[in-house]
Amino acid sequence: MVQYKLTYFPVRGLGEIARLILHYANVTFEDVRMAQDDWPNYKNKTPFGQLPVLEVDGKPLAQSFAIARFLARKHGLAGKDDWESAQIDSIADFMKDLANECRPYFGVVSGRMEGDKDKLYNEVFKPCIEKNMPILEKLLKESGSGFFAKSGDKDKLYNEVFKPCIEKNMPILEKLLKESGSGFFAKSGVSWVDFFIANSFETMEGFAADLLGNYKELLAHKERVYSLPQIKTYIASRPKTPF
Repeated sequence: MVQYKLTYFPVRGLGEIARLILHYANVTFEDVRMAQDDWPNYKNKTPFGQLPVLEVDGKPLAQSFAIARFLARKHGLAGKDDWESAQIDSIADFMKDLANECRPYFGVVSGRMEGDKDKLYNEVFKPCIEKNMPILEKLLKESGSGFFAKSGDKDKLYNEVFKPCIEKNMPILEKLLKESGSGFFAKSGVSWVDFFIANSFETMEGFAADLLGNYKELLAHKERVYSLPQIKTYIASRPKTPF
């Protein structure tokens, strides 16, 4: 019998989807609701320094949607076929976007942030939109590049945003790739995430080849993916674009 252990904070939040799935399926699991005081000592034990984490026979799985989709497939809650499953994912992703957009308001309503909800909407949110969107549009037009950064800003963006982001996250990806042992990100072999990462890596190489060249495992992974017969044929015929 599979042993499940779900670790999250003592709130519904991002952990509740998994809890509901497991309860609906009548699956016994260990429901660990970690106090905030215990979190700093546990953080480094998680795959990405985040909760929730689901342990399946001792193997950790992070990210709430990955957990939900895994459990849904296991317990007959992922739709009757591939199309229905995709539609479910589409609705879930839409809801996630909506929730993120409303999060500041929810923070006040839930008491996690200080403020009056009606006052927040009428005196902060609405005026902020009406004041700043025209400014952003003006800046966008003035840049002349189709983006907010003029060409002269690229060095600052590279050093303060792009480079730190790459140096923080690429080692994590390389670690995951090595741990899979298959040459791809899934232990069983090729999956859609290999295509996503290879394509993203190629795009970033176009902007910072020297920096990306430091990550030999990911470079080799990209070449491995692009050498798959079907992918190789496609790449040879697709239009050349910068991203």
